[in-house]
Amino acid sequence: TVALLAGSPLARRLVVLDLAGNGITEKGATAIAAAEWPELRQLVLSSNPIGKTVTATIRERLPQVRVVMRAVD
Repeated sequence: TVALLAGSPLARRLVVLDLAGNGITEKGATAIAAAEWPELRQLVLSSNPIGKTVTATIRERLPQVRVVMRAVD
């Protein structure tokens, strides 16, 4: 699950994380926003059912990260 990934010590070393089209829910996206990602610079969450409010939370919580969101097809 996304929560396991976000809680992994290896997650702290990721620079790019592409989770496009992986069925990430708002709960999973909230777990991403709550985690520590000191090296992360790009997060791709395109084609996941994540609303604007949670996306804004991620951007606020991770200002160093370029968050890529494209609509679900």
